Amino acid sequence: MTSSREFALAIRARQELTKRLVALGPAPRWVGVGSLLPLLEPTSELRRHAAHPPDLARVMSELASQRYPSKHLATRPRATLPASDALLADVARVERGQWEFFGTPFQNQASAIDWNVHPATDARYPQVPWHRLPLIGAIPGDVKYVWELNRHHELVRLAQGYALSGDEALATRIRDLLWRWMDQNPPGRGVNWASSLEVSYRAIAWCWIWHLTRTSPVWQSELLPRFLWSLWHHARHIERYDSIHHSPNTHLTGEALGLLYVGLFFPEFRRAARWATAGERLLDSELQYQVLPDGMHFERATGYHRYTVEIYTHCALLSRAYGLPISDRVQEALERMLRASQALARPDGSWPIVGDEDSGAVLRVTVSSPDDQRPMLAVNAGLLNERQWSLGVDAPARAAGWWLLDDLSWHRLASMPATELPAGTFALESAGYYGIREQGSRRGWFCLVDAGPHGGDSTGHAHTDLGHVEIARGDVRVVADPGTSSYTADPAARDRERSEQSHGCLVVAEAPLARPRGPFAWDSVAVTPRAKSGRDDGAWWCELTYTRPTNTSASIVRHRRVVVLVPSFGVVVCDEIVAPTGARASIHWPIPHPTEAFVRHDHSIEGPGFGIAWAANATAGAIDSSLEPTWYSPAYGERRPASVLRLSPSKTESSIVVTSFSEQAAEVVLDRAAERTATISSGDVQICVSFDAGGPPRVQRTVLESGSQRRRHSTPVVP
Repeated sequence: MTSSREFALAIRARQELTKRLVALGPAPRWVGVGSLLPLLEPTSELRRHAAHPPDLARVMSELASQRYPSKHLATRPRATLPASDALLADVARVERGQWEFFGTPFQNQASAIDWNVHPATDARYPQVPWHRLPLIGAIPGDVKYVWELNRHHELVRLAQGYALSGDEALATRIRDLLWRWMDQNPPGRGVNWASSLEVSYRAIAWCWIWHLTRTSPVWQSELLPRFLWSLWHHARHIERYDSIHHSPNTHLTGEALGLLYVGLFFPEFRRAARWATAGERLLDSELQYQVLPDGMHFERATGYHRYTVEIYTHCALLSRAYGLPISDRVQEALERMLRASQALARPDGSWPIVGDEDSGAVLRVTVSSPDDQRPMLAVNAGLLNERQWSLGVDAPARAAGWWLLDDLSWHRLASMPATELPAGTFALESAGYYGIREQGSRRGWFCLVDAGPHGGDSTGHAHTDLGHVEIARGDVRVVADPGTSSYTADPAARDRERSEQSHGCLVVAEAPLARPRGPFAWDSVAVTPRAKSGRDDGAWWCELTYTRPTNTSASIVRHRRVVVLVPSFGVVVCDEIVAPTGARASIHWPIPHPTEAFVRHDHSIEGPGFGIAWAANATAGAIDSSLEPTWYSPAYGERRPASVLRLSPSKTESSIVVTSFSEQAAEVVLDRAAERTATISSGDVQICVSFDAGGPPRVQRTVLESGSQRRRHSTPVVP
């Protein structure tokens, strides 16, 4: 299929011309119900009723009752909604005006809300044409807070409450909020039209708000024609100003989904068929660029991978609901993406955050956290009739299927047992992610190694994390990516959080892995290592090797990292470093717990539910260790106290450092005769690991008698 990318420059030129032509003409303005007539198909039945809102509401509700999602939701028993109490409690929170964006509380009164005011700084964006508004530095604060407010997820939540209860107070609140939004945001003016992706997600939310509340009397007024008029301009804006030439990633596919939604939900609109076709084609053609052969999104950020799974899940849902053929490419790519999603899950059902994560969503119909990929796994278990996607999926996540699936697909999902997520290893070779998940949500170990290329062909959502290792034990995070607290509001924090210093990497001051340029670009990116992984004698391992030049001479740094997960024991990492004399090298371990949570010893630290220990070979000299305070972001916009453990050998010409992560503090000893062999003693277990080059690591487990060093038995590690 021909891609719009081939014409990106021409599209950009057309968009610039369109901006100027639109600016010369009269701005779209609502002047009453007659404003809607020109936007409807001449043969549409709605044209006969547009001037009389009660009749318009009745006819549109009748039409909607035969369409997705009203067709299945109208008859679905409310008592069958999983985790309904949690959702209704969230409805009550929103109704009380206790909104929250990226961890910042926001008290909202529908009669006083200003949709152009930053919820965290109270600064107001000016009402100017959208393309003349500078998004960075226009007002204090991160523009994403305003956009998140204006995605109208909270209005969808109120609409869900109405669909479950029929409480007209909820519909009245929605009416007041929508009316103020339309008063304050005429088409094409202000911050809420400055990103076509945001326009698209709001349009999708409006589609669902209409269907969930269509039986309410609030629509039997001028609200409905004005709502339709504004929604038409949403789709027209997306059509005119897509992101093909500047953000051809989830911006582009999210915009395509918005066109598909509006075009299918409201076929009475002029241009509706065109929008639906354009959205469908763009979603199909983008697969070849945005989904890697292993199923991972091309930016290699788990948050944007989840986004993409959600976008294509909605594409498949709409295609089935409206009788469109789901192309083989879409279904096959969706299944690959789901396999990648499930592979990356930790034993407790959470996901590591690798790369950027902006806590966003296309449509929030559950109370699951934004980074939780289980809702989409649940929906696809029913949609594709694949039981494997339902494994480890809890009730709040299954609730997504209640809202999104037709009767046949929902009954499939509802009949699938909620069993534990199985253990497994994964090798996403295109993305460069290798790892293992042990079974057991409370004690099982999880390890992920980033041994792939810099994400997304140098696009902005990658982190400088070559060799980074994610480690968790059950629901305890041991080593974790620092996350993303801001994109544009704090440039220093942005650069810090995506730097190698904030990841589980080798840091060499004279040989930086990458150099950022602004919040979403790079002057240089990290090299791609050679990587391999396997499982031998029951122990899982991953090895990566690479060289990188220094910035002071023609010399290079060589780094070999071997990561071993020993079942029921923990993770052992061996770093071999060859660097020029005098180079300042250190191994960084970002730990998502405050420094006060640790007890420190000479060569180990004990934390909440785990211990870390280290040792080095003789040629590395003394190891300078420090545990320093920092922060991490478990979700966009949030900062929590954290620590970084730095291990710095005094000599780097040829050093070996072994770091052990186990349930409790351990002792690590390197064999003086065979420097690549380490013995790790923790409690009554002793692990011997040999990291010889050229073959897989060899692991030997010894169980000791309590209180002594005498061996009870010694065996190779078994699964």
